[in-house]
Amino acid sequence: MKARGLCANTVRQWVWWLSLALLGVGGLASWALGLVDVGESRVSISHVLQILMLMLLLRALPIKLPRGDTVHPDAFAVLYGLWAYGIASVLIAILVTGMVTALYERLPGVSRGRFVAACIGDVARRASLASLITPLIGTNSLPLREHDLYMAMIVGMCYVALDDLSWVAQAHIIRAKNESRGESLVSLLQPLAAVNIVHVSIAGVALRVHETLGLGGLLIGLILVVLLQVGLASYFAMRRAYAETIGALARASELDQPEEVGHVERVTGLVVSVGRAMGMRGRELETLRFAALLHEIGRIGAEDISEREAAERGAQIVAQVDRLRQAAPLIEHQGFEAFPETAVSLGAVIIGVCCAYARAEKSGERDATLRLRERWRAHEGAMRVLDAIDFIV
Repeated sequence: MKARGLCANTVRQWVWWLSLALLGVGGLASWALGLVDVGESRVSISHVLQILMLMLLLRALPIKLPRGDTVHPDAFAVLYGLWAYGIASVLIAILVTGMVTALYERLPGVSRGRFVAACIGDVARRASLASLITPLIGTNSLPLREHDLYMAMIVGMCYVALDDLSWVAQAHIIRAKNESRGESLVSLLQPLAAVNIVHVSIAGVALRVHETLGLGGLLIGLILVVLLQVGLASYFAMRRAYAETIGALARASELDQPEEVGHVERVTGLVVSVGRAMGMRGRELETLRFAALLHEIGRIGAEDISEREAAERGAQIVAQVDRLRQAAPLIEHQGFEAFPETAVSLGAVIIGVCCAYARAEKSGERDATLRLRERWRAHEGAMRVLDAIDFIV
């Protein structure tokens, strides 16, 4: 199983590298074949400075995603610059922002040399993206008429898709050794796509009023983007604080049991991986994760109580928090054997099975899944979870 997992990781690594390489080659090819005629683009210092100021301002307003990655969305600046001023001005601005980033920023946990190399790769990635979508824009795109706005939105969405996927590939490569088993691409793509789609919409509005308002339209769009960045940064910060609070409560449940330290974290990582392997996504997966983190909270302040009593007590505590109310049944029914199979949700079975597996694994028991299969051979849900564990582990 471990060899299969190692092989899968190696394949994913090569896929990411190949994806980035193809993206770069595509951008250079479109340039070399004359699809992007940079030589005829008029480069104005004022135009370059406008785009550069946009990019630097947006870079100064980063958004930290719920899983901890920091992003600097600049789709508004790139799309507005391509339509209004051309590819050459945008490429110069991308190069300068990349140099500023390499000189003055630093990615936590990554060496300076590797970070500079990542910045160079990021500049190449962004330049390739701009080159790839420029043929879709054409020449003399402004003024942007109403019927042209649809095309602008389509091109913008293409840019967002390429930008998001290539950025996730880049982040995956940089942090390959630090990736946790429970994380997925969806946890990165969903919030990043939401941010960039709003960027595209605002860019479309700014381009539509460009002929009438000129620089004023750009300033209006910039104000809207800044408000978006600040608002989303605050929202994601609240979500992270919420998750950190839940994590603190989870660790508190282990204070009275030193031998259990790390149990909740192990169970949660396995639960999330199993839930994802069984098709859970979005809010359902998030609820499952919270339930796994808090599945031992009923033991806080209580000694010598049974597992059933601890689960019931934990469910009562969690049910008092509106955001966590859906996790309460999963905590209460984690001892699923004591309930009719039809009355227990799959999430509760996942938590119960993963908890038992984690304890058996910690005790050094070999072939833990074989013993658990014998124990739950008549329970269809438990057998499905064990199949998922075998595949993951």
